[in-house]
Amino acid sequence: MSLIQLKQLYYSLVKQNISYASLAWGSGFKVQLKKVQTEQHTVIITIFFATNFGKDTESAFPLMNLLNILSVTSILKLQALKFAHHWRSKALPNIFYNYFQYASDIHSYDTGYACNKNFYKPCTRTNIGKQYVSSIVVDLWQDLPTSLKTLNTLTGKAKEFLFKTQFRKKK
Repeated sequence: MSLIQLKQLYYSLVKQNISYASLAWGSGFKVQLKKVQTEQHTVIITIFFATNFGKDTESAFPLMNLLNILSVTSILKLQALKFAHHWRSKALPNIFYNYFQYASDIHSYDTGYACNKNFYKPCTRTNIGKQYVSSIVVDLWQDLPTSLKTLNTLTGKAKEFLFKTQFRKKK
């Protein structure tokens, strides 16, 4: 099989299952994410007919890099950032209208944080509160370059493609 065929096999059988509702289950505990990551690695190793047991087990990361495949954690981050970008572009249903607020809308004074188009981060006291999608997205969004936050020159699939490629380069 060629690399293109292996990548198509992965995307048709595995990636869609990881991406589906990832914003809902992706904010779970790290132990649960580790299980999904392990399964992803097992599938990648199996696709390449590499050794996946015993002391000669091969790492899945070089194989994933060969196919240009994101890890489970990176897929979740990308999905969360796409959600935030859709919110910013007002491309989400109205129910999400008040899901985020810009820090500049909360503070009357200019700060470096607010000037960089960052979202306001409400105070959370518990670890469960820190695992909410809104909290995770705010943390990820503040690490993005401003050029990605303000990306609005394109529409639809072209914008999403550009956002994905820029995210991959940043990673």
